[in-house]
Order: sequence, then C-alpha cells, then structure tokens
Amino acid sequence: MANCASDKDHAAICKSVIDLAHNFGCKAVSVGLEKPADAHALSEMGCDLGQGYLFAQPMAVDRFHTLLRQRAAKTLRASSVAEGELAVALSGPPRAADLKFLHR
Repeated sequence: MANCASDKDHAAICKSVIDLAHNFGCKAVSVGLEKPADAHALSEMGCDLGQGYLFAQPMAVDRFHTLLRQRAAKTLRASSVAEGELAVALSGPPRAADLKFLHR
C-alpha cells in the first residue's frame, strides 16, 4: 500500500496485514515499493521483505544475481566483513534471506 509512511489510515492497514501474516507464521512481503519512506516505515512495522521499483526495475534472472551480489558486497564492505567471506555467502543462487530489504 502506498503512502504508509505519511497516511495514518494506510499505516494502520499495513501494520494489521503484517501482524496477520506473522500470526499465521508467514513472512510479510511488501510489493510495489517506490518511496524510501514507505520502505522504512514498513520495515519498522516488522515487514520481512520488500520489492518494487525503489530497489530495481524488472530484470532477467542473471542480471538479478549480479545485482544481488553487488549489493551484498557493498553491504559486507560497509560492515567490515572480509570480502573472502562473500564468495562463501553468495556462492549459490540467492536465498530469500539474502533479499531482505536490500536498501539497508
């Protein structure tokens, strides 16, 4: 839902849906994210995953793997993890855990 960061009614609906997913033991996935403020608000509400033009436009699988590795490498460097560990962490195809709000 758009504008969950700026509209209290939208925020209440988003939080309720996130809680409902978690109460059923599921992950909450936000789809169609376009604004950083909405991604941040949803993350703060406990949303597990996010997808949308904010992160990237639709692309081929090979391009996605490359993008994921580039962003993971940037994150790992920022957190002072040795780059040698990147090859171990991302030696196979991306896992759902690798996709969690890549903008962080």
